[in-house]
Amino acid sequence: RAARLPGLDPNLGPALERFRDLLAQDPAGQIQPHGGSLVQEAGNRLGNLLLASVGDLVANSDRLIVSPDGILNQIPFGMFGSPGDGTGAPPALLDAHEIVCVPSAALFVDLRRRAQGEAGTMPSRQILALAAGGRDGAPSLPGAIEEVNWLHRRFRDVDLRSPGRPTGQLRPGDLERYRVLHFASHTLLDDQHPWRSGILCDSPDSTALAYLRASDIAPLRLTARLAVLSGCESAGGRVLSGEGVLGLTGAFTSAGVPAVVATLWPVQDRTTTRLIRKFYDSLEQGETAGNALRRAQLTVRMDPRTRHPFYWAGFVIIGDGDVRVSLKRRIPVGTTVAASAVA
Repeated sequence: RAARLPGLDPNLGPALERFRDLLAQDPAGQIQPHGGSLVQEAGNRLGNLLLASVGDLVANSDRLIVSPDGILNQIPFGMFGSPGDGTGAPPALLDAHEIVCVPSAALFVDLRRRAQGEAGTMPSRQILALAAGGRDGAPSLPGAIEEVNWLHRRFRDVDLRSPGRPTGQLRPGDLERYRVLHFASHTLLDDQHPWRSGILCDSPDSTALAYLRASDIAPLRLTARLAVLSGCESAGGRVLSGEGVLGLTGAFTSAGVPAVVATLWPVQDRTTTRLIRKFYDSLEQGETAGNALRRAQLTVRMDPRTRHPFYWAGFVIIGDGDVRVSLKRRIPVGTTVAASAVA
């Protein structure tokens, strides 16, 4: 069904920008925090405005695949209220739907085709887990360091790269060795030249190139099924009508990664660590990447301390939400010794 959206309304763009600003404000720094109620009220109105004409289709669907344009690239659709009859407070779309973003329908089909064709490809390593900070004025992120350390303790075949841990220089071609790429690091965004955007990869004592640039990633042929960019504003980039968001997420999808998890605004370090753990727990249990992210977001949302959308709504999945990743948990040393004794 084709439905005309109120895209020509001159008030819609400013309203969406104000809504995004409300979502991205850290409630800890507000004089009178509103606990998310004001944000959800605005989301309810916007959801009804944008989706009322397809409300019946939304109500009968478990997943929404969104190909946004313009400012909508910076809005998490999960925060919109489900379109209804206007009576009572509608639930947020995230409560009952998995939300997946795609740059375009054509790219979505191509990513899914590639994901299915390369499902049997087995890279030599399971996960690249990288955290960096303290360089070029970027502060260290204790939560990010704990995040990658947890991945290293939890799963087998994890290449851990974090401050204080001597490792060789990460080169773009090295990314071809992994099934999952996890970057818990600062990102440098260049709105005027999106392909110059990069991920901080090295700590202060390193003399290697500081940033892994989007222009370095895009030409690669990656076998990774999933890339997780849990740094600050990793989904950002210059917005062009009809082209989606250019930048780091576009670089990974261009390189063939079917699913990318990214953030729409600077996220809170410690809460992100909790959300990421829940995300990987669900992946390990066989959930799709899209549903694993939704479960992680709802878990953080249910905690009264992190109920505000600032803490969880900024995470989005771009590409094929049906992607699954086989993760092998590290066997505790005690278990191995006991098994050897029995043998």
